Amino acid sequence: MLHANQEPKVRIEVKIKASILEVQGYDLGKPLDVKNIEYKAEQAIEKKLNKMLTMFQENNIDPIAMGDIARSKTRNFNRKHWEEVYPHIPIDLAVDIEMIQTGIAE
Repeated sequence: MLHANQEPKVRIEVKIKASILEVQGYDLGKPLDVKNIEYKAEQAIEKKLNKMLTMFQENNIDPIAMGDIARSKTRNFNRKHWEEVYPHIPIDLAVDIEMIQTGIAE
């Protein structure tokens, strides 16, 4: 979060560790197939999160408390300015999924 009293920007990084027990159409023993699954999952989650964040901004609601985070990191935080610009703040979202276990577990 940069310059909350001027032109704020937000970057959200989501890191997920996941496991897959089985999947059709992929060989979980092949690193390339696992990477492909990770990529597709990242894209799907990123799309849904972007849609959710856009809905939050359009409705001027802040359930993930970006305003509170901005206030905690900004000296002389201007709440009125934040509320005015919040619906238009650019949000950069990055999703990283790491498959830590693949294949059938016993």
